[in-house]
Amino acid sequence: MLLLVSVGGSGAVFASSVTSTESAVIESPLAPPDTSSPRAVYQGLVSAIEEAYALAKAGRTNEETMVPLLRATRALDLSEVPADLRVSVGLESALLIKEVLDRIPKPSLEDIPDIEMVKQNEQDLSLMELLGQLRAGVGEDGLEALRQSQPQPIDQWTVPGTEMQIVKIKEGPNAGQFRFSAETVASVHAYYDRVKNLPYVETSTPNIFEAYILTPGIGLDLSWEANLPEWVEGRYLDQTYWQ
Repeated sequence: MLLLVSVGGSGAVFASSVTSTESAVIESPLAPPDTSSPRAVYQGLVSAIEEAYALAKAGRTNEETMVPLLRATRALDLSEVPADLRVSVGLESALLIKEVLDRIPKPSLEDIPDIEMVKQNEQDLSLMELLGQLRAGVGEDGLEALRQSQPQPIDQWTVPGTEMQIVKIKEGPNAGQFRFSAETVASVHAYYDRVKNLPYVETSTPNIFEAYILTPGIGLDLSWEANLPEWVEGRYLDQTYWQ
């Protein structure tokens, strides 16, 4: 698969020709996603997929829709996926996570730890560690008070009502960053199968996974499903027959 993504001068046209009602397109398609907290990862995946859908709905090219779609995959821990499958697995997993999220009650953003909460938690843990090192001067009562006030590290967050988790990466090049866990990626097809027949609670990207599966080649094209006869929508191993 050959992926061509326009940058430079064409990038300016891409960013400026989509209206604010269609999408909040980021300033640069090459800007790294924010993975500093569970809230940033949650919002980043959702907004990237919504952007891809808006671009496709506006009739933009498949290559242009790939920019936010690929950005959405950066919210996932794909370390356990073979290198040659990470793009395809990442794209499907990100879209399926969005499909699951749209079929369950949305969590309040205030309940998802953000960067300030993560930083404060790290400072509190460091302070408690320092006080622990000075425990000889606080006595038994002081030690017990320290134990009771010990904060729990913010190293994971579970989407309410699901088994999907955003976790802090412990090692490797992404250490210290948050991602939807490798376990979530491995299980997301099963999660989707459980909820796919449920109505959407709220969505701005209806049937986006179906549209992605029906799109030939790369990216996202929303026009194909409406124009194809019913028989070609049959599937074998997650591919439509004609693909």
